[in-house]
Amino acid sequence: MMKKLTFFLSILIIGLSAKAQYTERVTDNVMFRRNGASISRLSILIPIPQTNQYQTVHNVAYEGGVYCEVDNSDDRYARFQFNNVSDDNIMVGVRTELTHHSINVDFSQIDESISYDMTSEEYRLYTGSTAGGYVDPDNPVIRSLADNIWNSSEGIVNFAYNCYDYVAENYTFLNPNTGIHPLSQILADGGGDAGNLSSILISLLRCKGIPSRHVVAIYSNGEKHVWAEFKIEGYGWIPMDVCYHQSDPYGNYFGRYNTDAIVVGYDVGHTYSRWGSTDTFVMDILQTYFWWWWGNGGESSVEWQISGEEIDPPTVVEEFDHNEWNIYQFNGNIVIELSECTDNLSEERTISVFDLLGRPIVLPRKMQNNREVVSVPSTGVYLIKMGRTKTIKIFVLKQ
Repeated sequence: MMKKLTFFLSILIIGLSAKAQYTERVTDNVMFRRNGASISRLSILIPIPQTNQYQTVHNVAYEGGVYCEVDNSDDRYARFQFNNVSDDNIMVGVRTELTHHSINVDFSQIDESISYDMTSEEYRLYTGSTAGGYVDPDNPVIRSLADNIWNSSEGIVNFAYNCYDYVAENYTFLNPNTGIHPLSQILADGGGDAGNLSSILISLLRCKGIPSRHVVAIYSNGEKHVWAEFKIEGYGWIPMDVCYHQSDPYGNYFGRYNTDAIVVGYDVGHTYSRWGSTDTFVMDILQTYFWWWWGNGGESSVEWQISGEEIDPPTVVEEFDHNEWNIYQFNGNIVIELSECTDNLSEERTISVFDLLGRPIVLPRKMQNNREVVSVPSTGVYLIKMGRTKTIKIFVLKQ
């Protein structure tokens, strides 16, 4: 019995270009070739993009895959499993329809006087060390640098900018396509690629109790990238791309984002399941795919294939008038998310769905937590009503 572990990932710096509100259908495939091997088991993981500030996901399909959640994270992935493989070639993939968003932070609107909720799980996750030592705010070099930069800064945003500036000026872009390294190795090498330079920046911010994390992305032309973002309480997450800043010192990549990147995950050093729920492992980064096979003989191989095509965005006939709600399609369902739960919205946590003839698709029911998945036919126009309000959103779902 031979157990083979192989992965593909690379983090490249690419040019900054984009189409505002660009919507595309992305086909992210992995082709497996058996090449004469005797294979008892095969497992392939592919990340599933999620809706966030960089993109709105309208539709996702992953035929034959198992939908998996990453513990302590919003990241998701599809796991494709095969027993006693006899086919010479197997193609698996994730197809996503999404709209890209640009970001340009107005720093005059930020109030730094709002304190972080240090008791929250999010704060704990994004101010501490990661598994594998990829981010380490307690590293002595990081602590010394963070103290020096903090003493010459005025406030959180200014400190974050000074760290972003310092890393770009004092560390080198090197060792591309080699994955995320432990922070101690990055510091000893004097730098790294986009993801590893981001690790230095993130470690500096976490050292001062500022939530920060990696943003892991791919492009439909096959390129890959990673940048960092930090959080201001009461405002949200702010992007900062130290790698772009290093290559273009006069450009502004702090609080700005304007590319067609497909964000596939946040942070590094997560635990993934490669076979069932008990066979787990910690991986530095799931950016494109990961695969294993168990068996003997032959030289099995995989090939990553990604492409994108511009499509028309989903049609929203009437906008829902509460910005606390996010409604979108996911894998043939309607997903309803409540981003802010306040007392005056408690009645609106009851949802119901009707077709255009007023026939009920989903009877009124209470939302569980802040997220509800509503099963509906894969195409159509639906009326979504919240609680007793008269506000209704009409949403067109497309295959």
